[in-house]
Amino acid sequence: MRAYVIKESHIKKLKKEYDISEDKEKKGIIASIISIYESLLSQIVFIKVYEGNDIDLKIKFKNNHYRYVKIVSSSRDKFDIIDLDLVERKISRTDLFTMIYDDLNSDKKLSPATRNEILKYIDFKRNRKRLLWLFYNDKSGKLYPMNENAVKDLIVNDIESLFLKKGVYRSYSGSIPVEKIDGYWQSYIYKRKRSELQIWKDIVTG
Repeated sequence: MRAYVIKESHIKKLKKEYDISEDKEKKGIIASIISIYESLLSQIVFIKVYEGNDIDLKIKFKNNHYRYVKIVSSSRDKFDIIDLDLVERKISRTDLFTMIYDDLNSDKKLSPATRNEILKYIDFKRNRKRLLWLFYNDKSGKLYPMNENAVKDLIVNDIESLFLKKGVYRSYSGSIPVEKIDGYWQSYIYKRKRSELQIWKDIVTG
């Protein structure tokens, strides 16, 4: 695992690198670093970039707090977030797939117990708490910051929607359309009636 530190003095160089790079994963990381610095410059000591790790960035704040960041770049107009084998996940004498299927076959919605089991499975697969997610649209260059709870809610709602609309899935690929993430973000901004910059700050430091 390789890691290197980015400080404020590197931002100008990074902006030039972003303009010439054709690597969408690299552009997503650079765009994330620039956006974090520009929204929280006075609060950041440095950002550490990791290669070959389950997280991409670690932000160190001046109050000695840290925040870990996962960056997901879009591919074919979708964000690939997580893979879940629903049959493999055993719960007592049943499995997660059967719980989901039974709920939606009878009530057309997931029960609180099944939702909770999906959330626990996501936690088990991710093995990180309070992770900040940054979704990078490789076509528009737009970034969408989300906290762990928002991402988990999106996954649960997407699983429910897929089963109801398209049938039975023994595994979940976790590919969420860019338009769904964009719609969530626009709704999030509208409901809070605050500037996008202020919401960025709240999510990154929250």
